[in-house]
Amino acid sequence: MGLASRMAPACNIWHLFGGLPILALQSFLFLAGLFPGAWLGGLLLTRLVIPR
Repeated sequence: MGLASRMAPACNIWHLFGGLPILALQSFLFLAGLFPGAWLGGLLLTRLVIPR
């Protein structure tokens, strides 16, 4: 799996550090989905998994 993650440009780190500097469209789409997904995941985590 480690070798495949380095060969395929589908890793999160590749999109942030490799795709955004060269203005790749798929990296911008990844970034557009990363923020709402992280926000929604954090919201679900704090409300359902770790209730106060």
